[in-house]
Amino acid sequence: MSRVVGLTGQTGAGKSTVSGYFRSWGIPVIDCDRVARAVVEPGCPALLQAVEAFGPEILREDGALDRAAVAAMVFSDPEKLEKWCDILYPAITEYIKERLKELEEEPLAVLDAPTLFESGAYRLCDFIVSVTAPAQERLRRIMVRDGIGREAALRRMSAQREDAFYTGRSQAVIQNDGSPEKLREQMERLRKELMDREA
Repeated sequence: MSRVVGLTGQTGAGKSTVSGYFRSWGIPVIDCDRVARAVVEPGCPALLQAVEAFGPEILREDGALDRAAVAAMVFSDPEKLEKWCDILYPAITEYIKERLKELEEEPLAVLDAPTLFESGAYRLCDFIVSVTAPAQERLRRIMVRDGIGREAALRRMSAQREDAFYTGRSQAVIQNDGSPEKLREQMERLRKELMDREA
């Protein structure tokens, strides 16, 4: 059975950059953002549940999920966000469990999950790493990454927890303030710690 490293943090903190290090070391990474997209493909039970809960306006003309419509709806309404998560999280967790079964022979596997704690997926992990970054740096990254304006980016940020929620529940913290050298040094220390635990 693989030892599972949970990787989490706020949107825009740079989890993708950190997960890239794990991939470069030959460690398989389960990207929960991709999983979240997979479980709401047309015909999937979670999508049918979502349409029942929110109405057909969350679908595009071709029957696929309209992600922009869902984002606009749930990030501005805490009750709708909670309802959306209640549909999505169980489907994501089951998908992850199946993927981890496929990786049983690997010594390590990484679960890259922005909602690791909220979804309950942390229970599948043996070691948890959180990634943090200054708020202004996160704001800039979100605007560039998602092609959205400042107000929309701030709404996404405000829908998430504070740094302490993540760092207080993690065995390691990576501070990604934009310095590639500092990030590389932290990742090498983390790699050594994980390898020492394997020894």
